[in-house]
Amino acid sequence: RVLKFNTLSTDHSTFDAVDLFSSHKESKSVDNIPYRKNRPVTEMRRSNFYFGILLPLSCTGFLDRVFPITTTRTKSFQHILQISATKVYFDIEISEAPVGRLVFHLSDPSPLPLHTENLVKLCKGDMRSIEPQCSYVGCAFEYSANYIEDGSGRYRWGHVMKGRGRNAIGRPGELISDSKNQILCTHSCFGGQYYGQKFIDVDNDPGVALTVQVNGPGRGSSRFSIVRVGESPPEWRERLLLNSGVIGRLDPASLETLHSMARQLSGPPTIVASGVI
Repeated sequence: RVLKFNTLSTDHSTFDAVDLFSSHKESKSVDNIPYRKNRPVTEMRRSNFYFGILLPLSCTGFLDRVFPITTTRTKSFQHILQISATKVYFDIEISEAPVGRLVFHLSDPSPLPLHTENLVKLCKGDMRSIEPQCSYVGCAFEYSANYIEDGSGRYRWGHVMKGRGRNAIGRPGELISDSKNQILCTHSCFGGQYYGQKFIDVDNDPGVALTVQVNGPGRGSSRFSIVRVGESPPEWRERLLLNSGVIGRLDPASLETLHSMARQLSGPPTIVASGVI
């Protein structure tokens, strides 16, 4: 029996397994020892390593209990994602008209703790008494044809908030660097890399990532992005995350607000309130 193991978390603590011999119509044997056959094959999107294991029939029941055969997509948003009880929110207006609230679940433990702490403090405005620019309130998302989902093909499947370029940890004008943790949560993708929480598809979840810039322009600053990985065309997907770090996930209940932001022509969406739930 050959099993294909698939890691589902950055700490390699959770695994999926696939019986690669399960589709064979004929039973297999080695030294006249029968092995299981006709198990349904579960399609896996990716794998990190393989183990070739030939097990007698009497041993496979134990293995099924240790490594249950499951799919990459799961039934629970909370089951697969390592989510903190901490959630951040942004109340959005467009041309002074309320649009709704965006709520994001933060990763727990945070793969990029310094960037996450900075985002949380900027959302709460903890440093405004010392540095008034350390806040997202009053800041507008970038707005151009690239951020309007109008079917023209120019939409980039994401929305960028630069903030005011002032950080809430360390000195406000200094860039954040967390190279030690960044190395531990690096994911290869289409010839490049992204960081933070590994993106995976989850049932009943639109797959919208909250990211911070860790490489390239805007790295280590107050900038964050909302990236619609799960809704993007197959040729985009994780390419949208290159050079950034995933630190959270949009609450599915906020998807309508995000769609309203993306499909309007009135002007740039603006944050009028933010904080922690």
